[in-house]
Amino acid sequence: NCAESIIKKLQGLGVEAKKPVFKPLRNYLGLSNKDYPVTAQVYKSVVSLPVYPQLQEAQVRFIVDKVRRILK
Repeated sequence: NCAESIIKKLQGLGVEAKKPVFKPLRNYLGLSNKDYPVTAQVYKSVVSLPVYPQLQEAQVRFIVDKVRRILK
């Protein structure tokens, strides 16, 4: 999986990347996968990056630098 590969690479570079904490909303509402096929696909390919109010600009630059390095 591409997202898992990116997560491992970012973690190796010191960025706390992971799979999203929350699943697609349709899961919590008991809605069918077949009615929302794109949500499952997107969920599998999404990478969560650090984001919180106390994140310093230097930390943001560090994260962006590492993401750019991996995506090149």
